[in-house]
Amino acid sequence: MIKQHLKTAWRNIIKNKLYALLNIFGLGLGIACCLFLFLYITFHLSFDNYHPQAETTYRLVNELHFETTEYSKGASYAMYTALKSEMPEVDKAAFLLSNQAFTIRIGEQLYHTGQRAALTSSEWFKLFDFPWLKGNPKELDEANTLALTRKAARQYFGDTDPIGQVVLVESKHPFKVVGIVDDSCTNTSLGAELYLSFTSIKTLQPGLFDDFFTAWGYINSSNTVFVSLHDTSQKDAVERRLNRMTVQHFGEETARIFNFKLLPLTDTHFDTRYGGTVQRPLLLVLAIIGGCIMVVAGINYVNLSIAHQARRATEIGTRKILGGSRRQLFAQFMTESTFVTLTALCIALILIYLMLPLANQYLLFSEPIQVLSWYRFSAFSIGFWIVVSVAAGAYPAYLLGRLNVFDALKNRLPIRNRTGRQALVVLQNVVAQVILMATIVIVLQVRFLRHTDVGFDRESVVTIPLPKTAGDGRDAIGQYLDSNPRVAAFSFCFQPPASRSRYGGTVRFDEREAWETWPARYVYVDSAYVHTFGIQLVAGRNIRQDAAMPEYLISELMVSKLGFDNADDVLGKPLLAGGMNDEMKGVVVGVMRDFNTQSLLTPIEPTLAGFKADMQTMLAVKLATKDVTGIVADLQGQWKTHFPDAVFEYHFLDEQIEALYEKEILQQRLIWITAAVAVIICVLGLLGMVSLMTQLRIKEIGIRKVLGASMVGIVRLLSTDFVKLVLIAVVVALPVAWWIMSKWLEDFPYRIDIQWWMFASAGAVAVAIALATVSWQAVRAALANPVKSLRDE
Repeated sequence: MIKQHLKTAWRNIIKNKLYALLNIFGLGLGIACCLFLFLYITFHLSFDNYHPQAETTYRLVNELHFETTEYSKGASYAMYTALKSEMPEVDKAAFLLSNQAFTIRIGEQLYHTGQRAALTSSEWFKLFDFPWLKGNPKELDEANTLALTRKAARQYFGDTDPIGQVVLVESKHPFKVVGIVDDSCTNTSLGAELYLSFTSIKTLQPGLFDDFFTAWGYINSSNTVFVSLHDTSQKDAVERRLNRMTVQHFGEETARIFNFKLLPLTDTHFDTRYGGTVQRPLLLVLAIIGGCIMVVAGINYVNLSIAHQARRATEIGTRKILGGSRRQLFAQFMTESTFVTLTALCIALILIYLMLPLANQYLLFSEPIQVLSWYRFSAFSIGFWIVVSVAAGAYPAYLLGRLNVFDALKNRLPIRNRTGRQALVVLQNVVAQVILMATIVIVLQVRFLRHTDVGFDRESVVTIPLPKTAGDGRDAIGQYLDSNPRVAAFSFCFQPPASRSRYGGTVRFDEREAWETWPARYVYVDSAYVHTFGIQLVAGRNIRQDAAMPEYLISELMVSKLGFDNADDVLGKPLLAGGMNDEMKGVVVGVMRDFNTQSLLTPIEPTLAGFKADMQTMLAVKLATKDVTGIVADLQGQWKTHFPDAVFEYHFLDEQIEALYEKEILQQRLIWITAAVAVIICVLGLLGMVSLMTQLRIKEIGIRKVLGASMVGIVRLLSTDFVKLVLIAVVVALPVAWWIMSKWLEDFPYRIDIQWWMFASAGAVAVAIALATVSWQAVRAALANPVKSLRDE
């Protein structure tokens, strides 16, 4: 019987290729979208939960309670040693100095590690499940040793076995390769590509103060401390002891600012306050969007199935006369539905196979996803197929299976009731239009973030990382740039405006005894910084690098926070900035126009700029020519001359600023893709509905044509109802989309204002697409020969 049902299903598909193609493609597209979102969501939910002690492992983080609370993922080495040796609740502890950048030489070839290097010990690999493919983690406790991930080993050594090979770090410190670390699991927030022995830190950073190892307050975001507890119930006790020890080291008044906490390992990927990259609410939103896409695809499938099966009324009546039962007819239609959905699933899997590498390369390049378990993915796909087959196929099968034999033979179908079909069309279009309206708002907001600068000029600026030991080469490069007419300005600085850096701290102004209760952001600059980036001075003068005492520029907001209305009133006043120039007291010589030191995702903060030679790690060049290729090539030649042991890398400032909005750009692209999928499926759904109505009214259309109706009149007859349904969907979608996007925009300190035309344009697009889709099918019906539609009467 099943074999016969399958043969019948296949014959119907071959006989009606267009409807079958629309049905299968629309459903396959929806399933592919849902499967992709399943892979994306499950990949991120799996981050770092595969480590054996994941449930009892925590990262040491802290809150700083100023006027507003700040969050830091950093700690100090002294805290690590205290946790390891003084707290019996701690089972294991590990320290990682992360985000380190080095130049390495292998043979005659130079490489720059970016910020993918780290310093650690074997303790790190006892706590985390990063298997060593070769070597023993114990060897990393010896000085001048390093381990590479498999990817890095292949990049640096090709097919040669790297074990025992010598790598020159900073071209002068020989390090022996002692291990290869498995990096096949990319679902981690803790990975590095090069692990250098922590015992070599003095070799790599000879200027490092001894306070790094002993001072409780030597806190840096690169200092990563993880602990594993014997029992999760001990978490609160460890936090209380840490904060009591902070009082002992800082004193009660200063310690009141700090609150050290243990962040669960399984939350580190999701807590953006401490460097997490994905928020759990985003994953929930994507899951809801995936469900909506599947609802749209399911409605589309039902409509097209009914439109197609309506042509088989005579076949249904004949089957019943020949003894076919309602159960047999239901089984027949369910078999066809199962076959169609299985074909759609196969198409979806092919789309996933073809599109996943492209998505990783162009969409998810910062965190490419991988199929963690083919078994789970297969089980989800099969389960999803079964649910879709039953949910989408049962209604058409039930509706057509219960036809009265006489109604079927006379083509009087129960599907003439319009209310249910219209409700499905409205619901389908509401979902699609909400997504489309949200897409327009998100695109405009992200565009605003990417192209709006606050207080500085980013056009035609190239940034080049400086080697750690620039020496006289920096002066030579400076002389070359100063004499080059293609260079408008240049500056040696720590970071350009709008970077990921969050250096800062509180300050003590003038003769005030107390430190301010708010933090300022520190910007390490030279005297050319304000000119290079077009930062306007509103009072005073620029700093002098050779001044007898430190000189500072402060922002207008900082003037206001200090309690002054007039910028001139702060000039010449002493200022003590914690951590800057060894906390030497300087003087305020100028006031800058406000600019954002980070991205527009955070509000402008009080900013302080001062000179510090050992913090000048970057060269920023403002170009006065459009011949970027030529000037960059000349710079590279100069670089090789003056810095033969350094890799020449350059980046455009506007590209660096765009990278600050990586998460928002990803959201924009994901929602744009889902909107396109929803619109395509809606088009197919409208095509199915107009096909159904044409099928039901084919004889009416023939009679109207015989009586003289024009093609325009028939097109209007068939199109008006559907356009009305789309307009109703627009009206329903408007308040829903407005509310959702208003809530979404609340998280941005700098945001666009929602305008009526944003939603109106989305509605206009939806109506235009609907009108084009319906009119195409209506024109076909209007051009049909009326004799063919009336010959059976």
